[in-house]
Amino acid sequence: MPKLKLPLPPIPQALKPPPKRPDEPKQTPLEVAAEAGSHAVGFALGPIFEKKDVKWQPVGASGDFTNAEYVPKVITETQGIGVVGQTT
Repeated sequence: MPKLKLPLPPIPQALKPPPKRPDEPKQTPLEVAAEAGSHAVGFALGPIFEKKDVKWQPVGASGDFTNAEYVPKVITETQGIGVVGQTT
């Protein structure tokens, strides 16, 4: 059976990039890399600067813990997302 070559589907107008203005200067590769790098750094460091409310959780009596062994206790690190938000 012969293979049919179908045309590509049309791209919706909302997804097409706007045309470049004639007076708009072209960015150099260094400027593009600097812009992408600043976005990546902002994405990586952004959560560090968010203020979160501190919520104390009971994990047991002080007599339950010794210096000789590790005692695993489960706490909820992020509220409202179920088991995924828990850690030891």
